[in-house]
Amino acid sequence: NTPSEAEQKSSCFLVMVTWQYEGAPDGMPRIDEQDDMLAFEKASSQGTERRGAGRLVLVLTGANKRQWRYYASDAEAFIESVNQDL
Repeated sequence: NTPSEAEQKSSCFLVMVTWQYEGAPDGMPRIDEQDDMLAFEKASSQGTERRGAGRLVLVLTGANKRQWRYYASDAEAFIESVNQDL
């Protein structure tokens, strides 16, 4: 879902969360790492979106890292929200 114009204007912080891993030779995560990353993604994105602290907009995976990009209106509130989910 594309955020409304009001949401876009109020979400002025781009927050990037990076998970580095030692993956397969092609730079992609192994299955067990993928499972852990998906569990993190589900918990953090659902919690932050439910609390209105941020919105997950992009996930990049490769070169032995996965990066989640969120838009948030308050960076500290976003971090607090993610910490509640961990």
